[in-house]
Amino acid sequence: MTSTGKRQHYAFALIETLLQHLLTCYKIGLLYDVACILHRSCIKWGFLKECLHCIAFAISVFHAYGHSWACQCVYHPRKSIVGFGLMDGEGCERLWHSLSCLIPYLRVCGYNTHIYTLNCQIHFADRESLENIGKWIARQWSLTLKKRAEADEDVRRSGRSPTFL
Repeated sequence: MTSTGKRQHYAFALIETLLQHLLTCYKIGLLYDVACILHRSCIKWGFLKECLHCIAFAISVFHAYGHSWACQCVYHPRKSIVGFGLMDGEGCERLWHSLSCLIPYLRVCGYNTHIYTLNCQIHFADRESLENIGKWIARQWSLTLKKRAEADEDVRRSGRSPTFL
């Protein structure tokens, strides 16, 4: 990036590059801080016209609450759009945060050392996450069961049938 702020052309360049490597039958879930603005630009200016039907635009959960209520109703991945599950869209943010401690060192090292350091750190994080994936799955399963029980209780208290709701 060469300047601060959100620049749509970067997002469109990334999406178009991704689409060059996928079949047209794929359904793409796009979680982005300002996906609502990207979607509006696509509709208004005809961007990604030939593949717009296979993209589901959603705002990452953390950023969704900063948007208007109407925007949340349309673009919230947990409330409005089928297929995102409990994904929060913050995976890249977590990766950047885990690498942020390297910024001072990477500013002064050479290019090859820069690449080598990032490569080693990402491989380390990958190994660490693979070692902890069992615990993560168990936590997610427990949370899922808890959410299911809460939802079942809400349905029961409503006095209506699940099909009615």
